[in-house]
Amino acid sequence: MRRALFIGHAFHAKSGSSRFFVSMLRTRFAVETVFLAPDGLDPAQLPDGAFDLVVLWQLDILAPHYIAAGYRTVVAPMYDASAALPDRHFAAMRDALFVNFSAALHVRAVRLGCRSLFVRYYPDPADFAPVRDYSTARGFFWRRRPDDVSLEMVDTLLGDALSALHVHNAPDYGEAAPIADGAVGFGACTVTQSAWGESAHAYRAALEEANIYVAPRLAEGIGMGFLEAMARGMAVFANDLPTHSEYIANWYNGVLFNRERVQPVKLDRLAEIGAAARRTVERGHRHFLLQARTLLDALDAAAGPRAPRTEALMVFARAGIEAYARSPAAYAQFLDSHKDGVEFYVLGRLGAVRRLLAAPQPHRAGADRAGRIAGALHLAFGEGNAGAYLGTGWSTPEGSHTWIDGECATLRLPANPALAGQRVSVSIDAFTVDPLCERQTMEILIDGETAGRLPLRHSYRAGGIVTVRCPQALPHGQFEITLRAGECWPEPGGGRRLSLALRTLSIVRDARAQEPAAPDAPAALAAPAMPRAEPAEPTEPAEA
Repeated sequence: MRRALFIGHAFHAKSGSSRFFVSMLRTRFAVETVFLAPDGLDPAQLPDGAFDLVVLWQLDILAPHYIAAGYRTVVAPMYDASAALPDRHFAAMRDALFVNFSAALHVRAVRLGCRSLFVRYYPDPADFAPVRDYSTARGFFWRRRPDDVSLEMVDTLLGDALSALHVHNAPDYGEAAPIADGAVGFGACTVTQSAWGESAHAYRAALEEANIYVAPRLAEGIGMGFLEAMARGMAVFANDLPTHSEYIANWYNGVLFNRERVQPVKLDRLAEIGAAARRTVERGHRHFLLQARTLLDALDAAAGPRAPRTEALMVFARAGIEAYARSPAAYAQFLDSHKDGVEFYVLGRLGAVRRLLAAPQPHRAGADRAGRIAGALHLAFGEGNAGAYLGTGWSTPEGSHTWIDGECATLRLPANPALAGQRVSVSIDAFTVDPLCERQTMEILIDGETAGRLPLRHSYRAGGIVTVRCPQALPHGQFEITLRAGECWPEPGGGRRLSLALRTLSIVRDARAQEPAAPDAPAALAAPAMPRAEPAEPTEPAEA
């Protein structure tokens, strides 16, 4: 059995929120687990060994180190920890396989050219006794991050509506401030409290008595605590940021509030919301189990022999880890002041391919090749030669690719005597943001006339090229190619509507031009598809 190294955040060793993923890994790999605190990271002491795969759970800062050391690397970043980091942080991990539990992080990773699997985790609702009584409103609040979600905010939101509130007074950092009698309003509400060190039974008993759960943080990585509350049929109240906002449909299976504008709410639909929350988890868990095999297949495929160690990149990776160990702000400054280093890291392995595509193609002898080499036009996007031909609908070039912003974009191409009047094939290396459907269709038009349609899967593997033979001859003068996508994905936090990212496009004279073509059914080769993804279980109240 192949070996995998799993490195997780030290907090997860206690919370158990990564246990479901480690259990999955152990069905395919012999797994060694290590938990590290990010503020004490020492590159010289990072685990090493004969591992076929390295999985980094939240500690994505370590990915450049293990990539440069030659390991097949999988990163599972968490929204609450990584969303605020700059794009260069993600770009430096393009050689890793991402497993994203947040749709917002998934879209961002794909936008930057990373290979990402979108996973939506749901626990097994059979592990949690459902709420039976909604006759009164009984709240549960873990006072975990008082600077994020305070007891005063809970009072404003729910104080007048609650008959009882249990406060688990156990912050992640520092000492717990006592809750003095009368310090917070809550009207006639009965307030009880607990802390770590007391019986775990008392904590769980209080949770099982409640039918309202107030999420303790502004954002989550996965959000085990609020997902388990939904599995119980509790009405979850959570700040309107991922991953809360990716599971909760406001006032259907939970309630989203804005931390900056907290307003009192009425609880006249408590039972309806709680029932919808449990149904959401029941359905989601079934889907998650279906995706689990695909996720494991993807991890299995990522495992393999180590590549040669790249010492120059190891130096860069170590410097980044040392900066992050000082503070996330120091790390962001490091990335900003080492732009050349980031580009060297990211583009080092792509440069030769890009230069080859941008250069004129040499003629190669052989009757079977003559037809398609006699005339050819090759465009490399991102930092390649395609920039001079971009028309409308394109976003800013990014490294190895350029996104179409919206449904369609155009290329304005010069006359090519070697291709003019000839039947051609168009080949495209592209990928798409489509985490739900995992499929996209591209229509290709030449001067407004449809030249073919191509299926593009949710794939990021370089060299995943699809080809279509065009039924019409290429124009003699300048001409315009329009690429039209079937669907767009709004970029979270941005104004763009992403549909397709192109790496390369080639127009090649068709060696079979004399054969009769079938205009209504152009041949197409589908790109290799990256698999789908998604399993469950903590012990202590767990939050990712």
